[in-house]
Amino acid sequence: MTYRLFKRPTKNGKLVWYYYYYDGAKRIRKSTGQSTKKEAIRWLQEHEPDRQPQKTITLRDWCVDFFIWDRCPYIARQHAAGRDFGRAIAKLRRGHLDNHILPKFGHRRLEQLNGYDIERWLLQSSLSNATKNHIRDTFNIVLNEAKRKRLIEQNPIPEVIRFKPQAEKRDVFTLEEIKSLFPKDEERLLELWRHPKWATMYFLMLTTGMRVGEIGALLWRHVMWDLPGVLILQAIKADGSIGPPKSSDVRGVLIPDRTVKLLQWWRAQSPYSEDDCLIFFGEDGHTTLNSKTIARKIYPVLERAGIDKARKLSAHSCRYYYNTVMRNVLNEAALHYMIGHKSRAMTERYTNIEPEDRLKQLRPAQRVINQVWD
Repeated sequence: MTYRLFKRPTKNGKLVWYYYYYDGAKRIRKSTGQSTKKEAIRWLQEHEPDRQPQKTITLRDWCVDFFIWDRCPYIARQHAAGRDFGRAIAKLRRGHLDNHILPKFGHRRLEQLNGYDIERWLLQSSLSNATKNHIRDTFNIVLNEAKRKRLIEQNPIPEVIRFKPQAEKRDVFTLEEIKSLFPKDEERLLELWRHPKWATMYFLMLTTGMRVGEIGALLWRHVMWDLPGVLILQAIKADGSIGPPKSSDVRGVLIPDRTVKLLQWWRAQSPYSEDDCLIFFGEDGHTTLNSKTIARKIYPVLERAGIDKARKLSAHSCRYYYNTVMRNVLNEAALHYMIGHKSRAMTERYTNIEPEDRLKQLRPAQRVINQVWD
């Protein structure tokens, strides 16, 4: 059986070395009565000959397999408990370890880690507050597991403050900017976007409020030409794989006639126009684009359209614009559904209704949608 040594002052201020070990679930603590570590070890060798000192473990030692897929016991336990812990989040948390936590604290023994040092390190970091909180959460998982294994007595992370998220305010497109970016003249449209794929993709994002990851996973069979509308059933995840949309929020969105025409225009030119092919593909009709590639496409177009660089506009601004203009023409429930925002009323009202059936119910709104985007 193993033991751990630690020192603490007595009432008269004298430092004495103690040791503890576990008897089943119970932690037993005893004094050696010795004032130096060397004497305490000698005392234990005489009085507890069957016990051995617990091996010193550094944080780097402890984290060798942490968040490594198919090797991490923590992930295996989450799956065994029926909890969702995917490859993308495993990759993200391993990145926190490799890029931030281990370079700073990897050499320290687990019992040397303390909340003060960790908090001061995070406070001095130039990372965003959201990233600091993610790193803190990763650290917390790692040290909670160490505590479960009785490698440390306490996890110091709860002592570390959480940081207030810094929500960066994004600008919303003006009507004039939208007209500049999506002129009805085809020649000018191609001059701005350089390719029909990008012009169609961004106009579809603008007129549906779709997220970048959602539009990158859209298949031709997801377009409901007769309604008309699109079904949002999947999205590109952080690791590049395709999975459910954010919060597993499958839904449908009605689209205006101009969007239908642009989709038809692009499909007529696309080398991958079969129903099971991606509408906006990477190397081929079954390979997704990188989400960052999609998001970056807007910036040179903004410059070519003469839009002020100081404006905080991005691909996500299309979603903001959609939400801003459609709230004036759709009721709250319909807007919540089509843009994919959660609300208790929507959850209760539309549970178990298929996206295509829900779009058919919203079909009367098609006329005003066409008027908005004409």
